[in-house]
Amino acid sequence: MLPITAEKSVGYCDYFFIDGNVNEEAQALMDWEGNILEKEDNDLIVAAHRGMKSLVMQQGIFVIHPDRHDISEAPLAHFNTLVSQAVKAIAP
Repeated sequence: MLPITAEKSVGYCDYFFIDGNVNEEAQALMDWEGNILEKEDNDLIVAAHRGMKSLVMQQGIFVIHPDRHDISEAPLAHFNTLVSQAVKAIAP
């Protein structure tokens, strides 16, 4: 199944990438806190608020932050909105 991509502008989170799976490639592109280590346009990149990362992993939602910053700096409400939108987008 091809991944679904969507662009939003929500606080510090400018893009999110939705896929059904967390994979080794995606995990390798982030550090243990969810900071972006590497980014190219077509890469799977995982970034998550420290307190929300496990939820994001379980839901298979990948949030791309374009400036290599931890999105924990973003207001939690913005992140929650982004997660909610992403969950709705992939819900059956």
